[in-house]
Amino acid sequence: MSRPLSALSRKLTRDKSDTLLLLGAALMVLAPHALHLPPWVSLTCAATLLWRALITFRGTRMPPGLVLLPLSLAAMGGVFATFHTLLGKDAGVAMLVLLVAFKMLEMHARRDLFVVVFLCFFLVLTNFFYSQSIATAIAMVVSVAALLTAQLSFQYTGAVPPLRRRVLVAVKMLGLAAPVAVALFFVFPRVQG
Repeated sequence: MSRPLSALSRKLTRDKSDTLLLLGAALMVLAPHALHLPPWVSLTCAATLLWRALITFRGTRMPPGLVLLPLSLAAMGGVFATFHTLLGKDAGVAMLVLLVAFKMLEMHARRDLFVVVFLCFFLVLTNFFYSQSIATAIAMVVSVAALLTAQLSFQYTGAVPPLRRRVLVAVKMLGLAAPVAVALFFVFPRVQG
């Protein structure tokens, strides 16, 4: 399985491989939300990410703003029709999920890549609104490692290390941050309710 994957990565340009890595990391963050969001939000998100993957593989142009604006306004209207508000936990999470999906179709500059990564980091936290189980925590740690790997990939200039090395650097960064996170967990006051 690793040989076809490495052969595919050799055929892809750096921009394409970085974009697909970001798409995979975003999918890891967005997928758990499908359990508690309305089906139309999950389907819209999945279709948008698939559209972006096809654009990346084919090397075609991104859709123009005249296409994306009505789609995003329709999605915002759908959130309002579903939740009767644009504020609150469920409506806000639905809007953020759709925002990340549509932002994937609007990435033109390097800055846009970082916007998607940081929105995904924020969406990692929103998963804990719905479940605080150990399985959710493990899934989110893996998602953060994938997001860090994608973010590291954008940082390299010139030769890019193999994916395995980038993943190891991301895991090492998480390992270095873990003691601070544990200390903050015990020291930081928790508000009830």
